[in-house]
Amino acid sequence: MSGSEILLEKHQVGASLRVAAVCVHTGIEVVFVAPADAPQATIEGLAAAKMAFAKRQRQENEDAGRGGRAAGALRRGIIV
Repeated sequence: MSGSEILLEKHQVGASLRVAAVCVHTGIEVVFVAPADAPQATIEGLAAAKMAFAKRQRQENEDAGRGGRAAGALRRGIIV
């Protein structure tokens, strides 16, 4: 995941900071909430970790989608 550029959009809501992070190369977006006084390095680190998780999840979904399903027919949502 190194070398991926991530854009951050931050909005303060009371004592919290709503952060949306978008990967420039893939278009994957993750959103999380952090304390408003969190250091920039902490926010960037959390964004990178969540982005790496989202990319792994997407890859796993794509790999599972190849097992008997038509290409592009990915399952969405939570299976209970």
